[in-house]
Amino acid sequence: MDVLSFLKFIDGYVATFDHVLINNLFCLALAISAILNKKDSNILFVISLILTPKLFDILILNKILLSGAVPNYSVFLLYSLYDALVLSLILYRANVMRLLLTLKLKLFDVFNINNNSASFNYARHVNEYKIIVIFIISIIINLIVAAEYPLRWHVSNEILYFYYLYSPLKFGLNIALFFWVLTMKSNEQNTSRSKCR
Repeated sequence: MDVLSFLKFIDGYVATFDHVLINNLFCLALAISAILNKKDSNILFVISLILTPKLFDILILNKILLSGAVPNYSVFLLYSLYDALVLSLILYRANVMRLLLTLKLKLFDVFNINNNSASFNYARHVNEYKIIVIFIISIIINLIVAAEYPLRWHVSNEILYFYYLYSPLKFGLNIALFFWVLTMKSNEQNTSRSKCR
């Protein structure tokens, strides 16, 4: 069995999984994890930055990209942009939270609610670094698969290595992401407090 046949076999096996159900269960697990961590605003915000885009992907983005209206190679490019957006939100999480709190305070001013400051706890969790690495790997995989298309058009139809590795790799990354999010625990010692106003 040559390499390409082996990759097709692995891809065919992973393709038998119900990926829609797995994604829905993953979102449900994230929502439960968010509820369980509601007292720790630091971890809750990390989970929210992963859960919110994931819900958008399941409810809207996935249906548009896989409808056939978007060329196949573009799907991988758009998903790399999507992953880059989620990665940016995680990397600049303190700034995102500061912006949200500033908007909240401005809303309070508009409605004359007496509250002139807001603060939040912020600390990088050890699992957060692992989640960042997962999103970086995901972006690289999407870009490589997208790059295989022009190589296939101009060099050889047999350049499908990462195309057939895509589902197993992404499935593995989602399992790792799921694990690192669910195993986040509160770490009060390294938490810093930031203030807005």
